[in-house]
Amino acid sequence: MQLSRAHILAVHEGQPMGLGIFDRDSLRTEAMIELPDFPGGPKDLSDLTIDPQTGRLFLLSDESRAIYEMNLVRTRK
Repeated sequence: MQLSRAHILAVHEGQPMGLGIFDRDSLRTEAMIELPDFPGGPKDLSDLTIDPQTGRLFLLSDESRAIYEMNLVRTRK
């Protein structure tokens, strides 16, 4: 998902693990993205950051002791 304006992103640590995307000005929820289970995936989510040059998303898992790198991709139904 390429965001064209400023947003706030937050992780939901527990189940279901996921990301929240919020409008920066109103804090209105714009999307809740549940992360799918995958082999070797995170046990939890602790924090996130985005590389401003590439737009890649990095998710931190303290329980897994790992950093996961991914892209957000918008799909339309």
